[in-house]
Order: sequence, then C-alpha cells, then structure tokens
Amino acid sequence: MINKLKRTLLIIISLLFINCNENSFYPETREESLNQGLLINDYKFEKKITLLNNEKFKIIEAWTTYKFKNNKKKEILNSFFAFRFRMINLKTLDTIPDFNIVKYIKIDTIGSKFGGLGVVDSQFTILYDSSYKNKLDTLKLDFITNNGKTVSFQFFKK
Repeated sequence: MINKLKRTLLIIISLLFINCNENSFYPETREESLNQGLLINDYKFEKKITLLNNEKFKIIEAWTTYKFKNNKKKEILNSFFAFRFRMINLKTLDTIPDFNIVKYIKIDTIGSKFGGLGVVDSQFTILYDSSYKNKLDTLKLDFITNNGKTVSFQFFKK
C-alpha cells in the first residue's frame, strides 16, 4: 500500500515538474524581451532615484512585452501583455522586488484597465488585455509606504 502511494505521488510530482518546464515566462529584462522579439514599447520615467522607507531605489528600465505560449514552441501569446519595470536597491544592489517596502500600490493607468499587479518571474508586473496595447501611453503608480507616505512614479511611452 505504501509503495503504491509513493509511486502515485512520484508520478504526480513528475507530471507537475514536466508541465512547469513547458510554461513560458515573461522576459526578465527589456533586452531579453527585445532579443526574443517580444518587446512592444519602451517607457521613460520621471524619477530615476527615489526613497522608499528610508531606502534608496533606482528604476532601471520599464517596458511592455508579450511572452511565448510555452517553452517548446516559440509562438507568441498575444491575447494579453505585461508592463514591467525593474528597480534596484542602491544599498543592497538587489533587483528582486520586495513588497515589504510598501503597504500597497495604487495604479492609475490612464485610458486603460489593468488585469492585476504582482511580482511575476521576479519583476513588478501589471497585466493587460491586448486590446489596450496601443492605448497604454501613461501609467502612474503610487507606492504607499509602511510609514504612510505616498511615493509616485509616472511612466510615459517613448
């Protein structure tokens, strides 16, 4: 009985591992997005360096991108896209987002509706329906810090 249970569990884990390897991820950087033919637009930003909870952060890059349907076929999944931006903590040099620096983030996507904000593949990511691809000219993000201050970022399509 235990061997059968172990074998069943091993099969389930193996199937999950295989399926996870077939999933496609968003490019980690703007350059990776460009090299893979997934880059939609670049964005410029008002502030390059800002203070969040007494730590200095610098925005490195911001862009919109597609991703592939899966890793085996390099077919673009164009039913939705993502706005991504990368920040670096100037003290720790860490580029992986840390939601502990903020209570919440308010999004004002002028002219578009967004599908959600989160950390996807270790980058801040906002998902959009592809019908908004040409409408996403300006984004405003308000980071509400743990001490109650609001730090705003604006991104503009280049």
